[in-house]
Amino acid sequence: MAMGKNPHVVGIETLKKNGINVDDLIKELV
Repeated sequence: MAMGKNPHVVGIETLKKNGINVDDLIKELV
């Protein structure tokens, strides 16, 4: 699911690689 070089998407992919629960993080941001 390539979305170009969107910094936000790249950041989320980095968090996933670090084992962070991205869903919980997004819920905090919303």
